Amino acid sequence: MELFKSKTTLLHVLASDRQIRVARIVCQYLLLYCCIDTVVHKGTLCAQAVLQMEAQADSVRRIVQNERKDTAYIHALNALGYYMCRITAQYDSALTLAKKAQMFSAELNYARGEAAAYNVMGSIFLQQGNPSEALKLFQRSQEIYKRLNDVLEIALLYNNTGNALADLGKQAEALNYYFQALTIAEQHQVRKLMANACNNIAIILLEQRKYDKALEYHQRALKEYKALGDARSVGMSLNNIASVYIDMERFDDALATYKEALALREKIQDTLGAARTMSNIAFILTQQKKFSQALAYHARALKTKIALRDSISIAFSLEGIAGTYHAMGRFDKAIDYALQFLRLTEKIRSADRTVQALLLVAQCYESVQDFQTALSYYRASVRLKDSLFTQENAKTIAELQERYEVRQRQQEIETLQKESLLKEREIQSQRLVLWSLGIGLALAIIGAVVVIRLYVQKRAAMQEILRQKTLLEEQAAEIELINTALHEAHQQSEKLLLNILPMPIAERLKAGEHPIADTLTSVTVLFADIAGFTMLSARITAEELVQSLNTVFEQLDALAQRYGLEKIKTIGDAYMVVGGLLERFEDHCERVALFALELQLAIQKEMIKTVEGEPIRLRIGMHTGKAVAGVIGTSKFAYDLWGDTVNTASRMESHGVVGKIQCSEEVYELLKEKFTFEERGVIDVKGKGMMRTWFLTGRKVSQEENS
Repeated sequence: MELFKSKTTLLHVLASDRQIRVARIVCQYLLLYCCIDTVVHKGTLCAQAVLQMEAQADSVRRIVQNERKDTAYIHALNALGYYMCRITAQYDSALTLAKKAQMFSAELNYARGEAAAYNVMGSIFLQQGNPSEALKLFQRSQEIYKRLNDVLEIALLYNNTGNALADLGKQAEALNYYFQALTIAEQHQVRKLMANACNNIAIILLEQRKYDKALEYHQRALKEYKALGDARSVGMSLNNIASVYIDMERFDDALATYKEALALREKIQDTLGAARTMSNIAFILTQQKKFSQALAYHARALKTKIALRDSISIAFSLEGIAGTYHAMGRFDKAIDYALQFLRLTEKIRSADRTVQALLLVAQCYESVQDFQTALSYYRASVRLKDSLFTQENAKTIAELQERYEVRQRQQEIETLQKESLLKEREIQSQRLVLWSLGIGLALAIIGAVVVIRLYVQKRAAMQEILRQKTLLEEQAAEIELINTALHEAHQQSEKLLLNILPMPIAERLKAGEHPIADTLTSVTVLFADIAGFTMLSARITAEELVQSLNTVFEQLDALAQRYGLEKIKTIGDAYMVVGGLLERFEDHCERVALFALELQLAIQKEMIKTVEGEPIRLRIGMHTGKAVAGVIGTSKFAYDLWGDTVNTASRMESHGVVGKIQCSEEVYELLKEKFTFEERGVIDVKGKGMMRTWFLTGRKVSQEENS
């Protein structure tokens, strides 16, 4: 009965005002809320629960159709709108009911009904994927409840506001609202709200890669859900905990947790929840290379989702099946399911999912060496992502422009009012002076006025000439400054372009060539990563973190320039460098090897440390082969590299050992005559399977060097 705790204040108010009829109807709509809560959160999908909920909904419908328009009618409108939003998904009808509730509340000056209406409308927009509009409505509801001093309703709205902010990508603000909701829930011991707030906090912390903290809050939520006997939420919470285990690469723990969630969801007949859990189990089995089991779980999940006609869940299954076939090396099947995934995301008009689908299709074609088709899908994903970014920016700019114009109009009105007041005062002053003069001095005054007026006019004319001359001189100086600034801006833009892109690529772009795509038959790619960076970043300030990264990357930049290598990019604490890219020398693999050895020696010799005094150590991986390089997109140009060679080099680093340089067998075969290696053996590489790898340990000394 958690919901009744948050509505107790309302019933007490009605009882004290002797509004017995209104209180009775409020009880009816609260019963409807509880039925919805039972079906949505506890997973009690039995016929008795559904019938009870529908009976309460019918009672409220009769109130809406037959009762007079008073506060009871307002509560019935809000209850029925909430029912249509959460259970029947009739969003347009639900929104109409909530708007009526808000309008009649305003007419009757009934603040509580208006606040509830704004909350219901916000929930509808959030369900429809419009978090910005939902946020405005939640904040309006919040303001009213604060005036009413209804603490528990405010806490519920803090949680809803956090959900809207999270959907908008404003994670820090969302986290602040979730913590406020949790604090109020703990003070009043509202366990359901405590559990929901903990669950939402954990989701944000997981996105920030604070795995231990995320796990702690998910487990707190699980404990509260179990104490409430909320079976559906327990299943959801188990799924969330398993997701954290996946990000921590604790796959066995994740699999056990998912199986526990699946058993629970099948027990309470939560069909869709069980299907989604099966998809998660299939993902882990794919990571563990248990492909036949993974495909079996995928098939069961997809069959259920198709029967339920849940398009978003079906899209998730198609994506997962494509990923499993890709991991198996069955690229034809992977392409088929990836294209089905793409068509479905386009059909349901999910732009973010469509970007993800385009990237998956591109990756599949890249795996079969069809680089031209892969590049076309990469370009399509970039264009769509750029359009989404442009639309969001256009909306923001329009809002800022509207605010600016309103401020400008207000300033203009204030200026006109001030000028009018000054002119009125000036006229009154002149009248007082004229009336104070004696009639006998009228002629003398007229003569003096004529002389003065001529003098003033002449002086004003001279001042105007001087003013115009000064204005022309200032305009000439301003034009000169603008020309100078434009020249400096051009020089600066040229400098920035060459800082972002290599000179040959920059010249090709300036000549009008776009997009740029080059197929390279042989390059060597190296990735370097700072070990323990996540833990380090959690313990030091942002300034110290940047200083530490700058110290390491300055070393890498200097060595890369010395060996004629091309730095592609830095991603956080990772560094990517390529040999044989623009300067296509034959010994690019040897140069990258020398770069890696000298970098490792410099790090060990100079003992580069963080500001806390902790030594920085690197994990390095390299691979050689063919790739595609180029510049795509319409904004934020970047020269980048794609292909299996890049992916393999990245895997060599991520599966490597701190302080070591891990190489593929292709690198070993090229360099074994000139360099020394230590065989690591065959390892399981994510997305590649079993690979034989080597540690590069040094350079062989030739006879000439010995002599």
